[in-house]
Amino acid sequence: MKKKAYLRTIEVTIAVILTFVIAYFIFPRATVPTEAPGLSILPVLEQSPEFRSCVTGLNYSCTEAFLRDYVPGNYDFTYDITEDPETAHAGLPTKKIYTESVYIAGDINLYSPKIIKLYYWRKE
Repeated sequence: MKKKAYLRTIEVTIAVILTFVIAYFIFPRATVPTEAPGLSILPVLEQSPEFRSCVTGLNYSCTEAFLRDYVPGNYDFTYDITEDPETAHAGLPTKKIYTESVYIAGDINLYSPKIIKLYYWRKE
């Protein structure tokens, strides 16, 4: 009688293991899409006093020159300097767009809070 119980236990164990193995290979696994990280341009530039002066002084040509130096050549970009965090840029292309924003309170001489928003995407 003990032999039969022992064999039944082994049989059930094998059946459970086979069920999990078959279920593992038959049912699709959920995949998490891998997101390419952003370039992290603005966190680097916000430490530059010259860049901060360009943004707080609303000097768009100076700001764009800094951004052109840091944005890789295979990316295109646009940016906004604003005081309102809710404003969005109009006319962005229908591509995968990365966004960065930094709040700059001012530079060494002047308290003039501004938000710079950088939108960039791959060129095709």
